[in-house]
Amino acid sequence: MCIRDRSTLFLNVGQCGSQLGVAVLAQLRAQHHSENDFSVGYQSGKTHAVFIDTEPKVVKPLLDDRKMYPFIDPKSILFSQNGRGNNWALGYHDLKSSEHRLASIPEVAELQNFKENTSLIERSLETIRREIESMDTFMATLMTHSLAGGTGSGFGSRLLEELRDEYAKVFMASAAVFPLSGGETTLQHYNTLLATSACQRHADVIIHFHNEKISRVLGRQSTSLEKVVNFNNVNEYIASQLVSLIKVNDLQKYDRMYPDLLIENTPLDECKFLELFAVPYQQTGKPILGPETSWETLIDRLSGLVNVEPDEEHAARLKALAAGNAKAFLPRESAHASLSLKCIMRSADVEKSFSSSEILTNYLDKKLRQHFVPVSWNEESVSVDCVAEKCSPGLDSKSISVISNRVFIADVLQETQSVARTKYKVKAYLHWYYKHGVTPDDFDDAFEVVDTIIDNYHTLVE
Repeated sequence: MCIRDRSTLFLNVGQCGSQLGVAVLAQLRAQHHSENDFSVGYQSGKTHAVFIDTEPKVVKPLLDDRKMYPFIDPKSILFSQNGRGNNWALGYHDLKSSEHRLASIPEVAELQNFKENTSLIERSLETIRREIESMDTFMATLMTHSLAGGTGSGFGSRLLEELRDEYAKVFMASAAVFPLSGGETTLQHYNTLLATSACQRHADVIIHFHNEKISRVLGRQSTSLEKVVNFNNVNEYIASQLVSLIKVNDLQKYDRMYPDLLIENTPLDECKFLELFAVPYQQTGKPILGPETSWETLIDRLSGLVNVEPDEEHAARLKALAAGNAKAFLPRESAHASLSLKCIMRSADVEKSFSSSEILTNYLDKKLRQHFVPVSWNEESVSVDCVAEKCSPGLDSKSISVISNRVFIADVLQETQSVARTKYKVKAYLHWYYKHGVTPDDFDDAFEVVDTIIDNYHTLVE
């Protein structure tokens, strides 16, 4: 067995997680061109992936349309019927976690929800166990889920907890999607708070994506999109970023695996929120840049993915730049500093076309330091690897992938925390959590965990 033949188990939870999972697996399948591709880990033509939802709307079509989804095992598609009402508590709690209060549960519907969760957890764990046993070598789990709704946040939290108990030493990554700040659901700030706390406790790393930021990126960089960026566009972008990470495992001239890179960019367990930036990314089924794109253009496109401010601030920066202010696009150091950063430059002739050019290597270093703002206390905070290997047939001949651990997450969590705490103080919507098993102590613990994350990130850049 080849030493690189180590498989990832893809866990896709909830509507957002399942849609993302399909997009990731479709892109991986499109790039699966040889027996040396180990990132997916096919078993009888099927990927090692489990799809889980609490309603059939998104995942049942995966069962019904086998021509479109032949790479997904029907036995690994699990769902119940009633959804979880965009409520973390409804997704998280079951008969086991609420055993102490079963006698006092007044509503038949609530008891039925607990029974459904118990059954779905048991079926999920059994399906996951079957997938793991079918692998030659089990390397990692990657869970895609949203932090806003009830299933992705609540059931996702519970599944991470159960898996950590069952597989204590296995590398687990959460690919978590933050909601729009303007509001996707009324309860999203509570859900995000509780789910973030669970991810911090049970996942080894959290790869975070932000619907709002990605929508701005696509609106400003892409030329082939409609005027309005939709969730399909956002999902395809996120999938491209995840695929760029996962495909590291297929590089024959690179001795690293993607979990190693993620761990290396987590200098402290208290600071394990990572971002991915990769160009070219895919939109509408094809890369946004052609095969003759220069390294300079790729580097500029990469820079444009990093610090994407709201439209009014963006307009002000453009105006300042036009007026001759060369620093108009430089980020605020304290807000966007990076604790660590790994950059992978890849093309068949990377040594000739990039590494040997002092102008290009200096240009990359300048752009990375401008936009990622590495911290001064970590001398190895910026690391660049060049891999002389062809991209897959049909894709661009050059690519850049960056894994970064940035203080940006502290601002995001601070905003979420602030709104959640304001609502909590006036007891807004809390009855929807208390009636389904959440206690004030659960909220207090979650606030404390997220406060600690924010404080740790801020402390490291002071």
